[in-house]
Amino acid sequence: MKSNFINLGKGHWKRQWIRKQDVINYLRCKYRFYLSFYEGIPMSELIDIIRLDPLFEKGISHESDVMTVSKPIILHEKESIESLSSSNKLIKITEIMRNHELGIMGITDFIEIEKGKFIPVEAKSHKTVTYFDNIELAFYWYLLEPLRIKHVKPKGYIELSTGRREEVFLTENILLDLKIYLDEIRYLKNDKPEPRLIGECNNSCLLYEKCREIVAKSGNLTIINQISIARENQFHKIGINNILDLIRADETDINNKLISKFSSTPGKKEIFRMKCHASSIRAGKPSFFGDEKYLTSILKSPYLIFDLEYDSDNSSKIIWLAGVLVVTKTKIIKKQFFSEKANKAEEKKVLASFINFLNKFPSHILITWSGKTADFPQLRSAWKRLRLDWSDLEKITANHLDLCEVLQNQFRFPFKSFTLDEMENNLNIKRKSNISGGREALELYRYYCRTKDDITKIQLKHDLKIYNLDDVNSTYSILQKIPEFIKDSVRLRA
Repeated sequence: MKSNFINLGKGHWKRQWIRKQDVINYLRCKYRFYLSFYEGIPMSELIDIIRLDPLFEKGISHESDVMTVSKPIILHEKESIESLSSSNKLIKITEIMRNHELGIMGITDFIEIEKGKFIPVEAKSHKTVTYFDNIELAFYWYLLEPLRIKHVKPKGYIELSTGRREEVFLTENILLDLKIYLDEIRYLKNDKPEPRLIGECNNSCLLYEKCREIVAKSGNLTIINQISIARENQFHKIGINNILDLIRADETDINNKLISKFSSTPGKKEIFRMKCHASSIRAGKPSFFGDEKYLTSILKSPYLIFDLEYDSDNSSKIIWLAGVLVVTKTKIIKKQFFSEKANKAEEKKVLASFINFLNKFPSHILITWSGKTADFPQLRSAWKRLRLDWSDLEKITANHLDLCEVLQNQFRFPFKSFTLDEMENNLNIKRKSNISGGREALELYRYYCRTKDDITKIQLKHDLKIYNLDDVNSTYSILQKIPEFIKDSVRLRA
């Protein structure tokens, strides 16, 4: 029976094989990796695949685009590869390669032969080269080593989504990092890691609630906002091993010790806020270090809340729904502006109606949740794309208040982050919509634009509007809870 592998190197590896994705999964979360790699729990039970599917699809699409443009030679056998070793060809190998000297296996996206140099090429659907990209290239550099007949400085290429090919030279540190990770993975079986909370946990990990409970109980530092695993390692090296150590330590002393050992460190203000978060988790209630008068003035001022739904893909940018909640002395007004078609003319109509409505409330503060980093970049892009009157956008910007940013600058809560999902879950704010998030909402809107069935369109439009109103209502609920946050908080001062 024909082998499905292309075997490289001397000897015959008999231990556990390691794939490139194993290394990446290990770097993302050692605990989750352990459960999958050594306890055999399927990754589908650990990660929300549905949320990650769009990213996978984007990556596959980009690789396909590179294939179309570059037209590599497709190869299936080791003999075919070796026969081209003196050429300058771009090739794609469809079979899994196994390096028996290192116990690693995988399939590169492409390989530049370059007369025996065998340089790995990876297609990435992002715009800049990341640390993970370097590690992947190092992995494939070593995987291809037995094929290499010409000495060359370790390197690889990244085909970025911008269309640019980036030449990446692999430093000794990167190559050493990879070797260390391979060793750590092989010895991990005897040293089960404890859970840590990282940036992607709340977005895609199905273990999030369980891990957060374990991490909070143990006092692990990664439960603190802005403390990554790398930052946790820095704190450990100066004797801060848990949140109690952090609470008891002086921020100036922490700052001085970190500066003496590391080039990239948090400032005293950031460390103080980490301490505030630790105090909040320890006490099980908010910690408050802000300006009570300022927060009270916001609640006393007339305000409206808005939220946008949009498609930010380069090929189909459009703001397709704007929802507004206006709070007056006597009533609450809710208004939504929906784009019936995904085109510029319809988007322009929606934004014109949205602006005209906002102009009816010139003295109101315009409140969003994370609007500075989400809604307003989309608005600026739309204004540029549609050549709208910039003075209208300037008026909105001048009256805008990002509630997420305000709370981040005034409070810490006994949970990890300030995402709207996290706030809703921990403040018992209920949503009416069954739509899981922005990506699902966008896919449903795209389906709305495609379908010809009137009943389906009516239901989809209703569902999408409810989803949008949930975001607006949640922001309103959080705003209304500010007096409660202040009353129940631990008061702290730098």
